[in-house]
Amino acid sequence: MRPTQILPESYSHCYTLDSKQHKAAQGILIFIGFVFFLLCRQAIKFISPEYSVVLKLKRDPFHVIIFSATIIIMVILHESIHSLVLLGFIKKLPPFGVNFMGSIYVNASGWYLPRLHMLIMSLSPFLLLSIVGTILLHFTSGDFFQMT
Repeated sequence: MRPTQILPESYSHCYTLDSKQHKAAQGILIFIGFVFFLLCRQAIKFISPEYSVVLKLKRDPFHVIIFSATIIIMVILHESIHSLVLLGFIKKLPPFGVNFMGSIYVNASGWYLPRLHMLIMSLSPFLLLSIVGTILLHFTSGDFFQMT
């Protein structure tokens, strides 16, 4: 099956995941992401205590602005990757939206995606940003990037 807006008559529908109808699921996923972040941070501290210093953020306005700008840029990049992958599948630029919690998302409502397409679209930001981030970490050094 290819991504489509009209299901064939022979299609047997079993479940729809619609973020507009599953607000509790959104909150749970955000919470799980936060817990996962904290667990990864603790793992880094345990495995490499010398790198835990890099994870501390100075409280001066410059570093707070840089940190906040980085988060905003990463969210925009993350959702843009979802959008570009979805554009490749549906041949139409999907619209962006903001949910009740203030999260930005790519709106693919009205489209039915096969499982593999959905999996690729879901994992692509994680894979691409992880690879790019790992490569960029090798080129960053000095006091500016050590936010202590």
